[in-house]
Amino acid sequence: MSGPAPLEYETFRGARFTVDEGPDGMVASVTGVGLTLQGTLPDDVVGPGFRARWGNRCVASEGQVVSCLVPDRFRGSGYRQARNLVTTSETFRAVALDPIAEALARAYLATRATHLTLRVAVEWVELDDEDVATSIVDDAMRQAGESTLDGPHRTRFEEAVRRRLEQSRLRSHPNLMRVLDVRYVGVLHGEDGERRVAYRTGCDLWL
Repeated sequence: MSGPAPLEYETFRGARFTVDEGPDGMVASVTGVGLTLQGTLPDDVVGPGFRARWGNRCVASEGQVVSCLVPDRFRGSGYRQARNLVTTSETFRAVALDPIAEALARAYLATRATHLTLRVAVEWVELDDEDVATSIVDDAMRQAGESTLDGPHRTRFEEAVRRRLEQSRLRSHPNLMRVLDVRYVGVLHGEDGERRVAYRTGCDLWL
């Protein structure tokens, strides 16, 4: 079953976007063409643009924020109608999405690119997915220097994590889903040719 027809629009400096959604209404991908980096064009506006803070299935009291898929540094829209915003944890935005935006900017400048073509594809999973709970426990135990093997300590910890995820789900928007992975595939276009770049985030374990 396919999703609705793609949404197409144009924004500042001639950047063009195509958004594809899945049958569940969740954004599947955003593709931007003719993207330029803020501060590289004459009379450019530099700095964070408008970004909707509410709606989009976001509950701020639960540590949730709205994050841009195509970074706003590359003219990604912050309006909810543009479908470039997703709900994530604040930590995921800081440790996964923001570093990719920075890496893209560095590559853009290093290659003296004139514009960027970027496709951002998103995979989703239920907020309290069983595999996500296991991954959260594995990650936390590794960071604590403990074995991830089964045992009484792990069992108690995993039960606590599953209870917390269930409580978070009940307090969140009923249709909220967790980012399982975000994949970035880009082509930097410049006078010296093209350079391809690719990045991925992994799962938002902090939502």
